[in-house]
Amino acid sequence: MFDMQGGPDLYPCAEGREMKKNGANELLAAGVKTYCPKHLDTMTEELRASGEF
Repeated sequence: MFDMQGGPDLYPCAEGREMKKNGANELLAAGVKTYCPKHLDTMTEELRASGEF
């Protein structure tokens, strides 16, 4: 889902940046929960499957 919208280029959290990846994932989850809650389950499933959440 995230990759379809531009993936990491939308919100780069590469090494050396201020925000850690888990913080970026929490921010992503908060945004999805607020603005498109119907996709929250899909987003969390994808992050869990990849080991990111």
